[in-house]
Formats: sequence, C-alpha cells, structure tokens
Amino acid sequence: MSCHDKEFALILNQKIAIKRRSGFTVTAMGDRRPSGETIVGDAVSVYFYELSGRQIRNLPGDFANVRYNMLMQLGSDIQPGDSISPTYGINGLTLGLVKDVQQIIDLDGLTHHIEVKIERGA
Repeated sequence: MSCHDKEFALILNQKIAIKRRSGFTVTAMGDRRPSGETIVGDAVSVYFYELSGRQIRNLPGDFANVRYNMLMQLGSDIQPGDSISPTYGINGLTLGLVKDVQQIIDLDGLTHHIEVKIERGA
C-alpha cells in the first residue's frame, strides 16, 4: 500500500451495507420479481457526498430524484444494480441504488480508487 493509498483511506470515514439481488421469480403476468438479496458487505468504508438535488418540502410520498457520489477503496465488491444502505455517518439517504461504477486512474497510470454513482431508491 503506497503512501497515497494510506492518505485516501483516512477520508473513508462512513460505512454502508451493500446488498445484491440473488434471484428472480416470474409472476402469472410474466413480470420478473426479485426473490432475494445477498449481503455483499455490511460495513464497507466509503466517502459519500451529494452531487445534485436540494432539500425542499415536497408533498407526502413525492421524492426528488437525487444523485450521490461515493468513493471506495480499490478491490471493493460493488456492481451496478446493487442496493446500499448507510450504517454509519451518512445523512439524507435510507436506500440507494448503484447506477454506475468506475475505476479512477491515478497520475501514475495505476488504478487508485472506485467512484460510484448512486440514485435514491424507492
């Protein structure tokens, strides 16, 4: 682990749980419904922040489609379609859906960390 990796690990002061859909069933109408979830990680260290959206008063049940960004350590097991829920240090989100996962390249040409785009889940 390089000196930069140790410094990056210092900002990962929030924790999330990651769940992945493990199977589907088909209803009588032919719709696919998730049948279960597998816990991928229950206390994964991340740095989490809001990209867009505002805190405004909405009608009950009416939620804005807010986007978030999350930084993770290289080697973390996360995929698009996973759901996340905060366990420590994150305010404003109860359930998030992973939309995009990208590996960020360091100035040396090596992969440095993972950047994840999150959308509020319903």
